[in-house]
Amino acid sequence: MIKLIALDMDGVILKNRNSWELALSGIYGVGGNRKYSFQSISKHGKKFSVPPGLDIKSHLDQSFDVADVTYDFQRMSDFLSDTGIKSVIISAGVVNFARKVSEMYHIDGYVANDVMGVGGELKFVKNVDPARKDLNLKTYLRKFSVKESETISIGDSIADFSMKKCSSFFIAFNPLDSVLSSMADFTAYNFAEVIRIVEAINDLANGESYGSPLSE
Repeated sequence: MIKLIALDMDGVILKNRNSWELALSGIYGVGGNRKYSFQSISKHGKKFSVPPGLDIKSHLDQSFDVADVTYDFQRMSDFLSDTGIKSVIISAGVVNFARKVSEMYHIDGYVANDVMGVGGELKFVKNVDPARKDLNLKTYLRKFSVKESETISIGDSIADFSMKKCSSFFIAFNPLDSVLSSMADFTAYNFAEVIRIVEAINDLANGESYGSPLSE
């Protein structure tokens, strides 16, 4: 029986696969050798100066675009509300975006990465290791008193697959490549398909049969 769903944000809840690029390109521009993924910035130690007078937190809030939310995520939100299944966002993306999505769609918890201006420089706050999202998921399992066997995780990249260490099933959502699909228990391309998968798992857990076979 699924009681908790852990979701990546970029490329899953949001159509854009890189919320850092979306947020920071508005300050620093696009093109050239600029790389805005949290992984590459933290790994290579690139320094960005904060423009004078810029409130970085307000800028990140204003960079969020509700039109970037996957078209049928409201349906997923309604499903979670109707069933009482808990949900959390575990993302290496922009924490301001994760907060807004959580507030808008009544997600039970979220954790994502952050930035702050220190001494005129942009400093990154690493709350989520992109390759070890299982560590964050463990925290929510304890918080909600949910077992790994009662958890399903959803992501679009190989890094997201680390959540499978703490969940019974993993859904590759609109995956970046076929490798992730081959590793995942299921593949889905919209939230209607995700709902169908969760319903089928829970029906089987209750000893009920499901109307049509699941597509893997």
